[in-house]
Amino acid sequence: MINENPIKIFREMKNDFISYYNTQFYIENKFIRDERNELVDTENIMWKWPQVELLSNYPTISNTNKDVYSSGKINEKFHEYLDKSLFSDAKGEPFKMYSHQADALLESNKNKNVILTTGTGSGKTEAMYLTLFKSLFNESLTWEKPNKPSEEFWFESEESLKNINNWQRHNESREAAVRCLMLFPLNALVDDQKTRLRKIFTGDQGNQLSKIINGNKIYFGAYTGGNGHSPNITSKNYKDIKEKLKSSYKEFKNICTKINEGSYSSDLRYMTQTFDGGEMWTKKDMQLKPPDILISNYSMLSIMMSRSFEKNIIDSTKSWLKKDGNVFTLLIDEIH
Repeated sequence: MINENPIKIFREMKNDFISYYNTQFYIENKFIRDERNELVDTENIMWKWPQVELLSNYPTISNTNKDVYSSGKINEKFHEYLDKSLFSDAKGEPFKMYSHQADALLESNKNKNVILTTGTGSGKTEAMYLTLFKSLFNESLTWEKPNKPSEEFWFESEESLKNINNWQRHNESREAAVRCLMLFPLNALVDDQKTRLRKIFTGDQGNQLSKIINGNKIYFGAYTGGNGHSPNITSKNYKDIKEKLKSSYKEFKNICTKINEGSYSSDLRYMTQTFDGGEMWTKKDMQLKPPDILISNYSMLSIMMSRSFEKNIIDSTKSWLKKDGNVFTLLIDEIH
């Protein structure tokens, strides 16, 4: 998207939102649906014309991205994947990373803590991903191949809560632990990270990564008051949580179908909960098998440290961290 016309980007975003709106609040009657779209798609109702701020270009590296990956000790099996995931434009054409992004990766190899203070649109997220993916991806090459998963998701089962044995990641033999904790001051920023990580760890990119790491997946999950449903699934709320997940799964499949038909933009699939990659669905799933990347906020982290529901998340991570060579990554947004 680095070379895209900002007006084109604005129009695509506007159309994507309307597509999502029509999916979430679908109206069968086309006449009424079109009338509603006309009402919604009005300046000062849904959108305002963008204000464009001109910024000078940040300096890029003099060598290639793959040279930086190699110097940063990232296994060459991931080089093409990283280019496509982090440093490609809307047409899939790769571009060179910024110098400060390369510096973040290389400085992290010196066992230094990295602070990025560059401006808006400078690729801070990609820079912090590089420092994380270095250790996470290299470790993933050592993971055992998972067993064949159940043919149905646990929320599709008619079994009672106590008889569920196919929770998410039930088929894995590798060690589950939080390899990275991302902390954000606002839940809106947590949601933004979920969208970004979906683009990397679900869909086509997630399938490509899975082939590299012996059929495994990199898992991420948002653990906030507004995400992941109740922290404690009981017989009382079990049915309600299942129905919500069934509804989300149906919505996800419908969006994928519309994308395949050419009716929706491909980016729309990343704006809703996904079921074909490494996104974890509920707090219960994360309590049983902690995600590799846990996204949360300071208040929730404080609660987790004092509550029995999350004890396995903390204990599993402590056990993993005691092993030689394992590195825990802490990413903090908006440090002040």
